[in-house]
Amino acid sequence: MKTPTGDQALIKRMNTAIVLESVLQGAPLSRADISALTGLNKATVSSLVQDLIDSGLVREIGTGRSSGGRKPVLLEFVAESGYAVGIDLGVNYVRGVLTDLRGGVAVERTAQLAKTSPDEVFGILRPFIQALVDEAPESAFGVVGIGVGVPGLVDRGGAVLYAPNLGWRDVPLQDALNRAFGIPVLIDNEANVGAIGERKFGSGRGIGSMIYVSVGMGIGTGLILQKRALQGCGGLFGGNGSSVHRGQRPALPLRQSGLLGAVRIGAGAARPRGGGRHGRGHAGRTARAGRRRGREGARAVRRDRRIARGRHRQHR
Repeated sequence: MKTPTGDQALIKRMNTAIVLESVLQGAPLSRADISALTGLNKATVSSLVQDLIDSGLVREIGTGRSSGGRKPVLLEFVAESGYAVGIDLGVNYVRGVLTDLRGGVAVERTAQLAKTSPDEVFGILRPFIQALVDEAPESAFGVVGIGVGVPGLVDRGGAVLYAPNLGWRDVPLQDALNRAFGIPVLIDNEANVGAIGERKFGSGRGIGSMIYVSVGMGIGTGLILQKRALQGCGGLFGGNGSSVHRGQRPALPLRQSGLLGAVRIGAGAARPRGGGRHGRGHAGRTARAGRRRGREGARAVRRDRRIARGRHRQHR
C-alpha cells in the first residue's frame, strides 16, 4: 500500500509563502535566519529565496555582521513590486488611495457623491478607481487588487445586502468591480476593514483583541478577537442601528429608509409611522424586518461567543 504524499507544487507554494512572510516580518535577515525561524533546511530556503529574487519580490541589500566565517547576505521585501487600491465609500464621498505592498500611500484622491443610487455611485466609482490604477508606477506585478469599505452589511460574496444611509439593498458590488477591472476585489463593511487597518498600522498594533467603533453618518463596530477579525455568521457581525434617548428628536424622519425606529431608553419603542401599532407602511415593514434581523444577529453573536470561549479554553 502506497503512503499518500502531498502535491509537490502545492508544498513548494506553501513553503514559498512561509519564506516570504518571514522576510516581510523580519527583514533585514539572512537565508540562515529564515532557516532558523521556519525550520526549513538551508538548501530549500536558498532555492525559494532565489525564486523570490527572480520574481522581484525580494532583494539583497548588502551584508550583515559575521558570527564567524563569511558575512551573511541580508534580504528585504520589495514593497514597490506591486500596488493595491483602497476605497472608502461614504454616504456623500469616495476616498481612495493607491498603496505599495507594505501599505505605503503613493496617491490619494477624494470625490463627492451627489446621489447614492447604485448605478450613479458605480458611474463615479469606476472611473475614480481607474484613475488610481493608471497612476500606479511600473512594477513587477502591477495593481494586484482592490479593496472597498462600505457603510453597510456585506455578505461573504461581496454583495452589499443593506446599506441604509445609501439606500442600497442586495447590490452585487464585488461582481461589478470584478467584471470592470479583472483583478481580485474585496468588499467588506467599513468598520471591519477599519479594525483590521488599525490593528496592522495604527493604535492597535501588538494588541490581540480590540473593538473598533466607526462614528459618522452611521455607527459601525469591528471586533478583533485573538488577532483575527470576527465577522460572525455570514459575515454580518458589527452592524448597529439608530437610537434616540428620552427628550431627543430623531436626526432623520422615521419613514426614511434605514431608521428602523426611535428607541427611548426606559420607555419602550416609539411607534413607527404608517398606521396601526406595527405600522402598515414602509417604516412598519422595515421595523419588523429589523426585529427579525436583530434576533438572527443575537443568535449569531451568542454562537460566536461560545466559539470564542471554546478557543480561549483551548489556548489556556
